[in-house]
Amino acid sequence: MKNIFPENILNSCLNGAVLTGLTQDALCLLVIEINKRLRAPIILSLETYDFSYMIYESFLPFLDIPVFFYPEKDKSEMVPGFISHRDRYRQETLFNLIAKNNPVVVTTSRVLEYKDIPAMSLVENDFIFIKLGEKYDMDTAIKKIVGFGYKRVDTVNDPGSYCRKGDLIDIYPPHFVFPVRCSFNFDTVDRLSYFDPATQLSIKNIKITTIKGLVKNAQTNDNIGLVDYVRGSVVFRASSHKNRFSIFQENNTRRAVDAGTSEIVFVKTTKRERMAELQTLLKTNDGCRVFISGERGVVGAVKKDIGINYTEINSPINRGFYSIVLGSFVVSVGDLLKEKKHIQKWSPPQKKEQRPLTLQSLTGLERGDFLVHKRFGVGIYQGLATQNQPGGSRETIKLEYNDNAVVFVSIENMGLLHRHLGAASKPVVSSLGSRTWGQELRKARKAVRVVAKELIELYAKKQNPRPFSYSADKELESALATSFPFTETPDQREAINDVLNDMLKPSPVDRLVCGDVGFGKTEVALRAIMRAVISKKMCMFLCPTTILADQHYITCKERLEPLGVYVALLSRFKTRKEQLGILEKASAGKVDLLIGTHRLLSPDVIVPSLGLLIVDEEHRFGVRHKEKIRGLKAHLDVITLSATPIPRTLQQSTVGLRDITRIQTPPVSRKPINTDVRYFDWALINGYIKRELQHGGQVYFVHNDIRSLSFLADTVSKTFPKAAVGYIHGQLPSRELEQRVLSFFEGGIDVLVCTSIIESGLDVSNSNCMIINDAHNFGLSQLYQMRGRVGRGGRQANCLLLVPKKRLDQRAYRRLKTIEQYTSLGSGYDISMKDLEIRGAGSLFGYKQSGHISAVGFEMYCELLKDEINTALEKNDQQRQPDVVLNVDALIPDHYIKNPSQRLGFYDHLSKDISVEEIEKIKTELHDRFGRLPQETKNLISLARVRALFKNKSIRKIEMGSDSATFEFDDIKPFDSIEALITHITDWAVLNNFLFSFGKTKTDNLLFTIRYKNFDSGILAVRVFAKLF
Repeated sequence: MKNIFPENILNSCLNGAVLTGLTQDALCLLVIEINKRLRAPIILSLETYDFSYMIYESFLPFLDIPVFFYPEKDKSEMVPGFISHRDRYRQETLFNLIAKNNPVVVTTSRVLEYKDIPAMSLVENDFIFIKLGEKYDMDTAIKKIVGFGYKRVDTVNDPGSYCRKGDLIDIYPPHFVFPVRCSFNFDTVDRLSYFDPATQLSIKNIKITTIKGLVKNAQTNDNIGLVDYVRGSVVFRASSHKNRFSIFQENNTRRAVDAGTSEIVFVKTTKRERMAELQTLLKTNDGCRVFISGERGVVGAVKKDIGINYTEINSPINRGFYSIVLGSFVVSVGDLLKEKKHIQKWSPPQKKEQRPLTLQSLTGLERGDFLVHKRFGVGIYQGLATQNQPGGSRETIKLEYNDNAVVFVSIENMGLLHRHLGAASKPVVSSLGSRTWGQELRKARKAVRVVAKELIELYAKKQNPRPFSYSADKELESALATSFPFTETPDQREAINDVLNDMLKPSPVDRLVCGDVGFGKTEVALRAIMRAVISKKMCMFLCPTTILADQHYITCKERLEPLGVYVALLSRFKTRKEQLGILEKASAGKVDLLIGTHRLLSPDVIVPSLGLLIVDEEHRFGVRHKEKIRGLKAHLDVITLSATPIPRTLQQSTVGLRDITRIQTPPVSRKPINTDVRYFDWALINGYIKRELQHGGQVYFVHNDIRSLSFLADTVSKTFPKAAVGYIHGQLPSRELEQRVLSFFEGGIDVLVCTSIIESGLDVSNSNCMIINDAHNFGLSQLYQMRGRVGRGGRQANCLLLVPKKRLDQRAYRRLKTIEQYTSLGSGYDISMKDLEIRGAGSLFGYKQSGHISAVGFEMYCELLKDEINTALEKNDQQRQPDVVLNVDALIPDHYIKNPSQRLGFYDHLSKDISVEEIEKIKTELHDRFGRLPQETKNLISLARVRALFKNKSIRKIEMGSDSATFEFDDIKPFDSIEALITHITDWAVLNNFLFSFGKTKTDNLLFTIRYKNFDSGILAVRVFAKLF
């Protein structure tokens, strides 16, 4: 590329001058030009970890330059099982830098003072080299990585761990983005791939890999510093003052040269307006050479608008800059279009396909968990047990009931089981042979009828045409759309279209919009509100908390009032007099949009021409308020917003009764949030707060104990006397709470010590630090929601999760591990997949049903409700499965998959009502993750395949042995008569040269038997036979 920096400026810098007045992006581009000019490794040292990491991130989009980050060692005590990203960056530099030409290494000034790197020869000699098709001893590889300090685990999720599974080994080197899977055929490597730790599936086949390491606790006095390690490197130091950087070499002349760069800041909200801003700036800097920075293909989107000659930089910078001194004008297309993409080194990739959310999954079940058996009631899971049946060995689920009674459930009957969810306290374990379970089911069924009746009545009312029609106003709606400061994501655009199209239909809207924190659900609501107001209808925006209502009020007022929409807020933040004034205006029809908490549901709130109701986070309202909302819904258009994806069971239980739209695409301008789990340590906490305050940002410090909240605030205040420290909790007087919340919102409070009251609402774009004390006590959804409060601006956000110095229980560890792994936005869906907490299951339907849900379990309750609704609507979606008996061993042996929980997961998948294609995917996954399938597991796959092939067919039972198969018919479909059925299957058997015979059961069902050579040929014959039906 052409140089942005003229020769004289580059020469000055290289000859010892201090180059000042550089923006962050200008500094990066300068270092790249120096790197290319010198053709030598560059070490760039900055004052602090934050600055060095920030600059390192700016380099990441430049894929043609090898860039490494080498921070100081993490000296805080690590919580066992959690990752230090610093160690990963350090290892990546030490092990990968050697093979790169002229890299750039970003570090801190303190690192240059240390000599803590083993001599180059030690690093170069310690490695494992594996090549596809070549011989390698697996035991030698394992011995080597154990020497490197790797930990053996059942499933490789974290860096620094390995797992041996038969003839297959998974290894996760800390300096790799993805772990490696290596499969052996005796002593030859026959498969080598990277795999995704989140799904455990291979994502890319490779031919060669080199895994490097340092022998743990190896004694050496031969340590060197980073400068000696990066051979032939040139060291530059950079410092920051008032958002501008200076760069200089070690032995500089102290002569300063000002580069005079200024950031290009676009303040307008629409693309057209920003383009006009750019044109004005270009005219002002007429003599400058123009450079356009953006990803390949993106620059073309603005080519026509710029209309002058420019040089393209095929890597995106964060923000453009210009300088008369340099004679350069550099534009960031990402900033211009507000489509900036952020790269985070170690984040798992955003999944394109989302698995359906289900509560029924038994994956991850542990001994002692409660399960519900549809016939026998609530039992305790006691693991897997192998049963030697007449037909062959099977693994079964062992369930324990009262009086030590035991039930063994085969894979074919796993559909009768589901987890028990729905109560905070332990459920009552059933007794076999007792009538209690049957009575509980009857009670639940009776209660469910009431719910189903109400739901169906509501659904019927919704089918009646509304007494008016909404009208569109392109000019006003377009003005609102263009005032949106971000680019709509595809999902968001689809959600907006869904809602606006619903409003044009004759029947009322009832749509649920699901999407993560910060994904723009509010924007969908704003577009609907605009259309309702245009149509002379009033709107209500109902929120579960006062803070969230206040947040929505600020957003709606900012966006809608310039377009002539009158917005009012009714909550406990308002005085009695203010509330009366608002109520008066509302009843006179002078308020277009009324926002508030459950106060809106009070009898004195009269809204004469109410047309649209927006409900945010409905599941967080109490039962009584839900009933009132349900009453309102019958006559109105309703849009419900939710950050928690709806479990599939619940969705199915109300199937056809409401429309659902999911927003799963993260906004492109949001960065993933760095998340660390650490022991409580004031020095560490103060370090996080200090870093954020130095950047001019604000801090949330969550401590969920009201009694000691003020003590914590005082402690922080004494450490940072110049900072404004405040605290809030739900028990503060309304006025005081509002004042403190708004003070933090407006930047008056620097550190807000608070309870989990901030979980919903409170969008403060200047806050990029979240500290959560006793994080192990929070639910996963709560942690995710609270973390989502930071990182709403352009700067990197950090989240520190603090735990006490004691062993975490397994469930708390799993929650914290999940939140640590899923740092990227858009992972709320994945988090709910792992979490599936049913908060307030009893009030999900707006009825006091918690007693029944506790007794029979949430899943059973949903199933009963679904059956009741289907009966009332005369729907029949029951799937008919044949009883398949294979007289061979069909199981997953423990020598193939050692972990019982993982085996159970695969049994669970195979027992479900799935297609042949899905069974093939499971087979492929087993082979990928665990190697070649043993014969017993192949038989298990065959069993599942036969069940799927004969689903909803006229065959009731199939029994297969080593040389024959018998089919029992209880119907003649798709044939017209029994004679036609017999003729067709006879012709098939003769055509395929099978010996066959007919017979009858005691109940006069037709039996048809064929004979074959061996079991494998029998499976093929059965697959072909299925095509007749």
